[in-house]
Amino acid sequence: MKGKTVVTVALILLAIAGLYVFHTFAGTVNTIMAIAISTMCFLPKVLYGSTIADMTRSGISGSEPRIMTYTVGIAVIAAMGALLARQSRANRLLFPFVAFLVFCYSFVWEPTGEVQAGMIHFLTAAAAWTAGLFASTCIKRDERSGRQFIYWILAAVLVQLLISLLQFAGFPLFPTNTVTSELVGSRVNGSFGHPTTLGKVLLLFQMVSLPFTRSSEAGTRRVAWLSVVASFPMLVLSGGRANFFSAIVMVLLWTLLLPRGRALASKIAIPLIVATVGFASAGVWIARFEEDPEGSTRQHFNAVAMALIPGNPIAGTGPNTYITTAAPTDALTAQGWPVHNSVLLASVEIGVLGAALLFLPLLVALFVAWRRRRDDTQAGDFARAYVASSPGIALVALTGWGMMSDVLVLWLFLAAFSYQQQLDFPFRSGATPTAGGSLWSHRDSTVYSGGAFGR
Repeated sequence: MKGKTVVTVALILLAIAGLYVFHTFAGTVNTIMAIAISTMCFLPKVLYGSTIADMTRSGISGSEPRIMTYTVGIAVIAAMGALLARQSRANRLLFPFVAFLVFCYSFVWEPTGEVQAGMIHFLTAAAAWTAGLFASTCIKRDERSGRQFIYWILAAVLVQLLISLLQFAGFPLFPTNTVTSELVGSRVNGSFGHPTTLGKVLLLFQMVSLPFTRSSEAGTRRVAWLSVVASFPMLVLSGGRANFFSAIVMVLLWTLLLPRGRALASKIAIPLIVATVGFASAGVWIARFEEDPEGSTRQHFNAVAMALIPGNPIAGTGPNTYITTAAPTDALTAQGWPVHNSVLLASVEIGVLGAALLFLPLLVALFVAWRRRRDDTQAGDFARAYVASSPGIALVALTGWGMMSDVLVLWLFLAAFSYQQQLDFPFRSGATPTAGGSLWSHRDSTVYSGGAFGR
C-alpha cells in the first residue's frame, strides 16, 4: 500500500510539472481547452472508485464515490482561475445549489456510497460552471484566443467524425457495453458510451460555435462553420431523433435571429442546407420512428417518477438514488431503466427545490440572452446562439436522462462560457492582458459589420 501511495504521489507531481511546462509554452487558452476537451470528450474515465456494479448500473454516477478524469480536469481549470484572480460575478448563481447540497448531505440524505458518488458528480458540475466562466474571460472571439478556442472545438468534432465513420465502416472502436449494443444496433457512438451522448455533445459544440461564424476574422468564420456542418453526419449516424431535430431547430432559429439587413447570404443558404440535410437523412428517421414510434416506454417512466416526487418534494431521495428508490415500485425500473426526463430525474433525486437551484443559472443565462438577442455585437451573437439552442437542448433534456450524467459537466461548462460572453462585467481581476491574448479585459462595445458567408 505504501508503495502504491508513493507511485500515486509521484504521478501527481509529474502531472503538475507537465501541466506547468505545457502552460508555459502553449498559453492559458490552449491549456484550458486541452484539459477540457480531453477529459470531458475523449477520456471521461474513472480514475478512482470504479466497481464491478457500475458495469450494469444506470445512474448519474457510480455506486460508490469515484473520481473521474473530468473531475480532476475541472478542478485544475477552476484552480487556474483562482490563481489568476479571475473570479466572475456569475459564480454566485450556483452558490445556493452548492449550499443546498451540503445542507441536505449533512442533515437530510443518508450518506450511502451512491449518494456520496452523486454529491461528487453535482459538485463537479458546479465547479464546471466556475471553470467555464473563467475560460470565457480568457477568450475574445475576434482575436488569437478566439481562433485557438474554435480550433479546439473543430479538432474535437473532426476526431469524433473520424471515429464515427470508422465505426460505421465496421471497425470496433470504443465499443459500447453488451446491453447498449443490443439496443442501439449499428448506430455510431464516437468515443462515448452511447450514441445519444455523442449527439448531445455535438449539440453543445454547435451552441458555442455559431457565434464564431460572425467573427470579423474570415478564418475563424470558416472554422466555425466547418465545426457546425461536420456535426450533422454524426447526428444522423448516431440516430438520436431529439438531438438531430434540435440541431436543425437551433441553426434555423440562429438564422432567423440574425440582425436585420445582415447575413443575407446566410439567411438564404442556411435553410437550403438544412432542408437538404433533412431530405437526405429522411430514410434514417423514418426507420427510427417505425422502430420506436412512441418513444418506447417514456410515458410509463414519467408516471413512475411523478409518483415518487410527493414523497420527498423538497430535498428528494438523494443524488444518484433513482434506481434504488424506484426499483421496488416498478419492474421495468428494477431492470435498470431511469426516467427519460432530466428534470423529473433531478426532481426525484434532489427534490423540486434542488432541481430549481441546479437549473437556475441556465434560466438566468436564457433571460439575459433574450434581452440581448437584438444587440449587433459580439455579446449579442452569443445571446442569439444561446436563445437559438435553448429549445433544442430543453427538448433533449426532457426526453432523456443523459444530460444529468457525464454530459451535465460539459453542459454547465459551455453554458457558463456562453453566458460570460454576453456580460459587460466579466470578472474581478488585477491581471493585465498578455501579448498572446489569453488574458483580456472583456468590456464589449464594438459593433461588428459586413463580411462573408457567416455575417
